[in-house]
Amino acid sequence: MTDKQGLSLVVYYSNSGHTRAVAEKIADGLCADIQEIRLSRPKGLPVFFMLRAVWGIIRRASWPVLNEPAPLNGYRLLVVGSPIWGGRMAPPVRGWLKGNRLPRDARLAAFFTVSGVTPPHAFEEVERIAGRELSATLSVNDKDRKADRVDGEVQAFVAKLGAGDPDRLSADTATGAERRSFE
Repeated sequence: MTDKQGLSLVVYYSNSGHTRAVAEKIADGLCADIQEIRLSRPKGLPVFFMLRAVWGIIRRASWPVLNEPAPLNGYRLLVVGSPIWGGRMAPPVRGWLKGNRLPRDARLAAFFTVSGVTPPHAFEEVERIAGRELSATLSVNDKDRKADRVDGEVQAFVAKLGAGDPDRLSADTATGAERRSFE
């Protein structure tokens, strides 16, 4: 953790870059550290990746991730982000949640990016795996993303978490606060 922030961590998996963009906006609004969940094995050919993804969704599989268990002690807020695949969170996110021990005193929030509507059971699955209720939820669909309506939704999400400066989300330049990124 850094001395400047270190109270919040945004963890996400992104295959297309949409979830990454939302994660970065949330991390900026919270002045949070950020970690991308990376697969432990290459995606392979797109057809095989998609078949593997469909099979993982059906089985509610947890894919192994490259990331070592994150140093989560000291964080007061963890925000987990995932795309919705076949009505469920992406298997790498499920793998990360199962592979990390979340601090007992940390609040948990989740966001999903989706082409249509996020099913309520997706948030319930995060709560079940984590063993706690979510402090806040956010669903960003393609229609809002393409119409540039994401900033307002992210600002409301950050405000609900009671942290961050909403003005930072629309600022074009950093305000001097540093953010740590984990590889």
